[in-house]
Order: sequence, then structure tokens, then C-alpha cells
Amino acid sequence: MKTLSVAVAASALIGLAGPARADNIVRCIAPNGSVTYQQIACPDASRQQAAGIASEYPPPNFIERERLLAKEQEMYRRLEAQRERDTQVEMARQARAAMEARAREAEAASAASAAGEPYYIAWPARAARPVHHARGGHGNQPVWSGGNPLAPGFSR
Repeated sequence: MKTLSVAVAASALIGLAGPARADNIVRCIAPNGSVTYQQIACPDASRQQAAGIASEYPPPNFIERERLLAKEQEMYRRLEAQRERDTQVEMARQARAAMEARAREAEAASAASAAGEPYYIAWPARAARPVHHARGGHGNQPVWSGGNPLAPGFSR
């Protein structure tokens, strides 16, 4: 009930003050120098001036507004497309890096497994033609044409 009486009192005060319009805004300067802007007359002790605040505005330009909104939508479409391209490039980079890492790991694993196995070197790479030497000298040893300086009985 109390709020209803407050609402009635407020509406009565508004009715007494007259309709609130933006074109009758006044500037009140109090005796202490403070400035207030209001739509009702200033108190007796204050000095009143016209505020000079514009209350009439041009009508909105709906055509320009729609043009700007369409331009903004196009910009957002371009940005979204660029973001998609950047995302695809980044995903491709990450996939390539992961593939290269797997290849390096496989290479390291094969090198580690190969290091544990023995390996053999065949020399010569092709079969040599057998050479038949004349037997002689000491036991079963061949006699070399130049002679062996370390062999007993070597003479030149």
C-alpha cells in the first residue's frame, strides 16, 4: 500500500511540473557555483540559463545502416574463412611433424635393433680365381717367386 501511495505522489509531482520535454532543458547555477541541468525551473536562489542542448536529431538513415551492417557481415565471413584456412594449415603442419617424428623413431628403433645383431663383412666382394702355386720349400708351404726374406734358407 505504501508503494502505491509513493507512485501516486510521484505521478502528481510530474503532472505539476508539466510534461518533461528535452527542448526545455535549463542550466541552473547555484550561489556556491555548482551547475546542474534539469527540465524544470531552477530554484529561486539559482540563476537560470538556456542550456543550448540540441533536442532535435535528424531521422536515422536506414539505408546507410543496412549498408554498414552488410559490410560488417561480409567482413566477418572473410575473417571466418581466413580462420578456417589458418586452422587447416596448422593441422597439416602438426600432422607432418607427427609423421616425421614417427619416421625418426622408426629409424632409431631399426638402428638400435641392427646394433644388437652381428654383421659380417665378406672380402673380396667377388670370388677370386684360385691360384695354384708350386709346392716346395718347407712342408706344404708354397714357394713364392720373390722369395720370403723371413723364410730359412732365403738367398738372393
